[in-house]
Amino acid sequence: MTSLRFRLMIVVFLAIMPMAALIAYNDLEDRQQASHNSERELLRVVQNCDSDYRNIIEQTKQLLATLAEFPAVKNYDTVAATELFAKVLRQDSLYHNIMATRGDGQIFASAKPLPPHVPPNLSDRLYFQRILETRQFSQGEMVFGRALGVATLPVAYPLLDPSGRVQGVVAAGLNFGRLSRIFQIQELSPESSFAIIDNRGRIMFRHPDPEEWIGKDLSHTEIIQKILAQKQGPIKARDVYGQERLYAYLPLGGNPDAGFAFAGIPLQTILAPARQALIRNLTSLGLATLLALTLAWLLGLLFVIRRMNILTNTTKKLTAGDLSARTGFDYGIGEIDQLARAFDEMANTLQQREIERQQSEEELRQSEEKYRLLVNQVPAVVYKGYLDWSLDCYDDKIEKVTGYSKEEFNSRRVTWLDLIFPEEIQEARKRFAEAQLTDRFCVNEYRIRKKNGEVCWIQVRNQIITDPANQTDYISGVFFDITDRKLLEDQLLQAQKMEAVGLLAGGIAHDFNNLLSAIMGYSEIMLLDLRKDNPLYQCAEEIMKATDQGASLTNKLLAFSRKQILQPRLIDFNGIVTDMDKMLRRLIGEDIDLVTHCAEKLDLVKADPGQIEQILMNLAVNARDAMPLGGKLTIETANVSLDESYAQNHAEVSPGPYVMLAVTDNGAGMDAERLKHIFEPFFTTKEMGKGTGLGLAMVYGIVKQSGGHIWVYSEPGRGTTFKVYFPRAEEGVPAVGPRPAGKTRQPAMRGETILLVEDDTALKGAIAKGLQRYGYEVWEAANGQEALEICAREKGPIHLLLTDVVMPRMGGRELAERLAQLRPEIKVIYMSGYTTNAVVHHGVLDADINFIQKPVKILSLIHKVREVLEAEEPS
Repeated sequence: MTSLRFRLMIVVFLAIMPMAALIAYNDLEDRQQASHNSERELLRVVQNCDSDYRNIIEQTKQLLATLAEFPAVKNYDTVAATELFAKVLRQDSLYHNIMATRGDGQIFASAKPLPPHVPPNLSDRLYFQRILETRQFSQGEMVFGRALGVATLPVAYPLLDPSGRVQGVVAAGLNFGRLSRIFQIQELSPESSFAIIDNRGRIMFRHPDPEEWIGKDLSHTEIIQKILAQKQGPIKARDVYGQERLYAYLPLGGNPDAGFAFAGIPLQTILAPARQALIRNLTSLGLATLLALTLAWLLGLLFVIRRMNILTNTTKKLTAGDLSARTGFDYGIGEIDQLARAFDEMANTLQQREIERQQSEEELRQSEEKYRLLVNQVPAVVYKGYLDWSLDCYDDKIEKVTGYSKEEFNSRRVTWLDLIFPEEIQEARKRFAEAQLTDRFCVNEYRIRKKNGEVCWIQVRNQIITDPANQTDYISGVFFDITDRKLLEDQLLQAQKMEAVGLLAGGIAHDFNNLLSAIMGYSEIMLLDLRKDNPLYQCAEEIMKATDQGASLTNKLLAFSRKQILQPRLIDFNGIVTDMDKMLRRLIGEDIDLVTHCAEKLDLVKADPGQIEQILMNLAVNARDAMPLGGKLTIETANVSLDESYAQNHAEVSPGPYVMLAVTDNGAGMDAERLKHIFEPFFTTKEMGKGTGLGLAMVYGIVKQSGGHIWVYSEPGRGTTFKVYFPRAEEGVPAVGPRPAGKTRQPAMRGETILLVEDDTALKGAIAKGLQRYGYEVWEAANGQEALEICAREKGPIHLLLTDVVMPRMGGRELAERLAQLRPEIKVIYMSGYTTNAVVHHGVLDADINFIQKPVKILSLIHKVREVLEAEEPS
C-alpha cells in the first residue's frame, strides 16, 4: 500500500474527488428539492381539504337554519317535516340523514327511518347539550353513526321560540366520503395516501381503500401520535407498515377537537428521481476513474518503478549489514538520480559511524559493569519508576524485599500498585504532587504486601527527573525495608503510653488512698466506740468493707503504675507453682484441666513471692474466663536465653539469661486489635459487671517493676499464651526477706507525744482521733514548716514523728532529717500511698526505714507506733 504505483493511484483518486464531491452535492440538492416540492404539494392537499370542510360546514349551517324556520318543523309536524327532510336528502348526497327533535331531545321527524337499535332521543349527544347551553349552531365529534354505521360528523341547529328558548334542534349527519373528490383531482403518485382522523386517532376517512381503514384506531402508531402531539406541520414518520413517509397535516376547521386531515407520500417515491440521477453520474465517474488508473499504472512502471527497485535492493543489502553496498547510478539531474547520490553518501557515513559505534559500545559496557557492581553493594533497592507506577529494577535485591523477581517488574507483569495498600495510594500521590511543586524530592513510608502475603514497611526516597518541557520523565529512587524499625517504634510508643497511664494511675491512687484512709480511720473509731447491738455498728462495718474494697482497687492501680512496695528475695518459680497447685485447681473449676510442666534445675530470680503468686492467680482467672465451656490450662517454667535478635525486636528487653513462666489456655483467644489494649487499665473483654479490667494491668505493672518482660500471643478460636520473663538472679546475691514483724499484742497506753504531719485535713483528723483514743498526746501539723515551728515552740519531749512522705514544699524525708538535728532522740514513721525515691528506691524499701502504707487502719497504725516506740536503738 506504500508503493509508488499505489501512491500514483492515490493521486488519481484525489484528482477525481472534487467531481465526486460535486455529484454528492448535486444529489443532496436534488433530494432536498424533491422533499420541499412534496411538502408543498401535500400541504396544498390538506389545505384544500380543510377549505372544503369549512365550506361544507358553513353550507350545512345555512341549510339547517333555513329548515329551522319552516312551520312544519317549528310546529313539530312529523309528517310534513319528514317529507321536507327526505326531499332535501334526495337532492344532496352530502348528508347521511336529517332529523329534528323536541326540546327534550325526542326525535319527531327523520329523513330516513331509524334502525330499531338506535334510541329515538338525542339528549345524550354532546352537540345537543352544547345547543342547550349556547343556543347556537353546534358541531359534534366524528363518530360512526348509530343509525347508519358509517363515519359521520353530526351537526345541529337550535329551534328557538319567540322568547329565545330552545324548543328543539334540527340535526344532520355529514358524509365524509364526499371529501374523496378532493384527493381524486390532485396529481399525486399512486403510493400517496389521504386520511381524516378524529381527535382520538380513529380513521374517519382514507383514500385509497376507505372500506378497509374507516373506523380503525391508529392512536398507537408513530404518525398518529406525532399528529396528536404537534397539531400541525410537515413531518417524517413511519406508517402502519413501517414504511417511512413524508406527511403534511392540519386540524379540520382550525380546531384540533374536530379532527385532522393528513396526506403522505413514501420517501422512496419522493427520492426516486434523485437516486436515478446519482446512479448515472457515479457510473460515468467510475469509468473515467478506471481509465485514469490504468494509464497511471503503466507510466509509473515505465519511468519510476524499475529504478526504484534498484534503490530498494541496495537498501536491503545495507540493512542486512553490507555497508559497502552502493546503487551504481550515473548521477543525473533527475529526482531519482539525486536520491541515489544522497543514498550512497548516507551509506558512506553509516559505514564510518558503525566503526565509532562499536568503540562506544565497548566503553558503555565497561561503564555499566562498574555501575552494576556499585548498585549491588548499596544496601537498598535501586529502581527507575514511571508515572504509571511501573518499575525498572537494576538488581535482584527487589526479590528479597518484595518476593517478586526483577523480571516480573521489568516486564510490567507487576507494578507498584500490586504491592502498596489501596488506602495509602492517595497519600503517596499527594506527596508526589507536592514534590513536583517544590524540590522534586520526596520521602514516603508505607506498607506493602509481599508476594507470599506478608506485610512489611518500606521507606521510599524519590528524585523526580523532568524533560526539557519541565514535565515528569521518570523517577530515580531507592527504597529500604524498615519493618524492624517500625516494630521498635510501635513498641516504644506503646511503652510510653503505658508509662503515661501508669503515672496517671499512681497519682489517682495516691489521692484516693488519702480519702480512703480518712474514711477508714473514722469508721474504725466508730466501731471501737459503738456497741455491737447498736444499729450504727453494722453501718460502720459496711463502710469498712467498702473502704477495704477501695484499698484493693488502689493496690491494683499501684501495681500497674509500678508504685507498690516490694519485698524481693531469691525465689524458685517451681516451688510457687507447686504450692499454688491446689488453690489454682479450686479457682478454675473442675471443667478445666490444669497441666504443669516445671523445668528441672530452674534458675532463681529475685522477686516478691506474693507478687508472683498474684501474677499466676490473675493469669489463671483470665484463662478460666476465656474457657466458659471448659478446656485446658497449661503452666510451664523454663530457663531461656533472649539473644540480640530478640532484643532488637523488643525495645525494652536486654539480652541475657531469663527464667520464663508461661500460662497457656485453649479458649476463645483474641484478635490483633484487642491485643493492643489488654494491658491498659480498665480495658476488659468481659461482660459488664464481670471484670474491672485491672487484672492484666496489674500483671503488667508487677512484671515491669520487677525488671521483667511480658509477651502475649493469641488467635481467635485458638487460645492465648502469656510468657513472663524475669532476669536470672546472679549467684551469691543474698536472699532478701521481709522484716520480722513485731508480736501482736494489745497496745499499751503510755501517753507518749506524737507529732503528726499530714497535708490532707480529713486524714489528719482521723489519725489524730485514733491516736488520742489510745492515750497518745498528738500535735498536728499540715506541712513541714508548721512541724518545725511546733518543735521549736514546745519544750516537752516529742517521742515520735508520724509524717506523710509526699507534701508540698517540704517532703517527709527532709522534715525528718531537719528534726533529727533539733531532737536527735525522735523516732520516725513514714506514711505514703505509693513509692517515692524519698524512702523507696525501685519499689524496694530503704534499710532501717519504718514505713506504713496507706490506706491506714487505726489499729494497724497503733501496733506500728507501739512497735517503733518500744524498739531498741541500734548499738
